[in-house]
Amino acid sequence: MTLETAIFVYFSAEKTGALIKFSLALAAFLGAMYFYRRQDAARGFFYVASFVLLSQILVGGTIFFRTDAQVAQLLLNMQSDLPAMVSREIARMTRVVMSFSTYRTMQLIFILIGLVMVAMGQRLQWQRSWGAGLGFMSLGAMLFGMDLLAAHRAAVYLQALSDATP
Repeated sequence: MTLETAIFVYFSAEKTGALIKFSLALAAFLGAMYFYRRQDAARGFFYVASFVLLSQILVGGTIFFRTDAQVAQLLLNMQSDLPAMVSREIARMTRVVMSFSTYRTMQLIFILIGLVMVAMGQRLQWQRSWGAGLGFMSLGAMLFGMDLLAAHRAAVYLQALSDATP
């Protein structure tokens, strides 16, 4: 695969991933909003879904809307000074790949908080706690899975950059 193809594949997948995460967070939010007045547990889920949706608007929106300009700049830099572009991009992507371990740790903490809240809600009959715990577990697991895929894409792209080193 050429470096240009690797750039297009990686950044297109990042845009798609951001859109999928946003869509799933929006669906969880809308579902919780629908049941908000009908079930106390839905209120707890709603709070977590609201937080996750807001984070996806901020993070996913940033990724989605800056990607085209980023690709254009990379392609321009590739033509004018390939070694410098590859060096800068390897440094950036190395930081990106390393940051995924932090994200996974945070998402695992989300899932663990969810487990505790579900158990506590079940034991004490606190429906909101149960619903919030379910939100932490399900949305944390969704983010964890999506970020595993993103980390793999980043590693593949980083390898393509390393292979293109002149």
